[in-house]
Amino acid sequence: MMARPYLWIAVALAAAGAAVLAYRALVQMPELPVVVVKAQAIERILAAVGRVRSDERVSVYARTPGQIMSLAKDEGEPVVAGEILGNIDAGQARAVLAQRKAAVASQQRQLDQSRRDFARSQALLKKGFVTRAGFETARLAVERDSERLSELISAAGEAQSRLEDFVIRSPMKGSILLRPVDPGQVVDVRTVIFDLASGGAPEVETDVDETVAGDLRVGMTARLSPAGMNGAVFKGRVTFVAPRIDPTTGGRTVRLSFDAAPKDTPPGLSVDVNIDVEKRDRALTVPRGAIGDPNGAPFVLIVQAGKTVKRPIAFVDWPAERVIVTSGVQDGDQVALDPLSSPEGKEVSPVAAPDSP
Repeated sequence: MMARPYLWIAVALAAAGAAVLAYRALVQMPELPVVVVKAQAIERILAAVGRVRSDERVSVYARTPGQIMSLAKDEGEPVVAGEILGNIDAGQARAVLAQRKAAVASQQRQLDQSRRDFARSQALLKKGFVTRAGFETARLAVERDSERLSELISAAGEAQSRLEDFVIRSPMKGSILLRPVDPGQVVDVRTVIFDLASGGAPEVETDVDETVAGDLRVGMTARLSPAGMNGAVFKGRVTFVAPRIDPTTGGRTVRLSFDAAPKDTPPGLSVDVNIDVEKRDRALTVPRGAIGDPNGAPFVLIVQAGKTVKRPIAFVDWPAERVIVTSGVQDGDQVALDPLSSPEGKEVSPVAAPDSP
């Protein structure tokens, strides 16, 4: 007889459960699209677009202002160190040189005459036909004319050297990357005549936003896909991460090298870059859109025992459709695709969305 109260309690609970099930059957719960969290291997990849750059790039300027008379090279053509690339009008400088050479020739004739006069004075002095004072005057004339000739020769040498300032030469071996001017234009010493790229191994340069650049390290592997190569992918690696942020772009310069560079990679060629930042054998991920207040107190809306539960989380903020959750969710949790689609504590009917892994 003592067991009968427990029997009545069990019957009452069963009846209550049946009533709940009957209620749920009669009253359709609102459907809530969810994704099911599942631990899986993931790769964290940074996608960017870069451009091929040479390992060295140099701008060539005129050493003196003037009109460009000729340019011997055009964009894309190879050059060697010291090769003449063009000329600036040097007409006035040549005229100055001609004047100074004429002055040297005239002074040389004057010195030759002074030396002849001095030789004659020496001979006459021995015979007593010239005074000592006359002899000294002839000697001093030779010294004076010799010094003047040296000055004029030096001035002519300077004028000759000055002509080199009107010659545009290549400072290195490489190729013409850019030629922004044409013959006939007047330039000054600040005008870029040529941009040269060295003939070394090509690099890819890109600008990475400061929010993610801090995770990049030299040596990270990457996949590089140059434009115009039918989607061909080449292995590469990070060779440089700028230590400072460019205030004009808000990013940091990142350079990558090819493990084996393709042949046709001219400077300026666009390259799709995918850097392998991190690999995890087991990680929990959710769609970025499933996170509420991601910049403040991030949370997700989980369906638990048929009701919505707001749960705070921590996650790796990364520019991707799915993000890694480091705390707050477990394998098998049902997470609402829209964290604001339902108030907390509401009874819902979870429906797995196609996005669910």
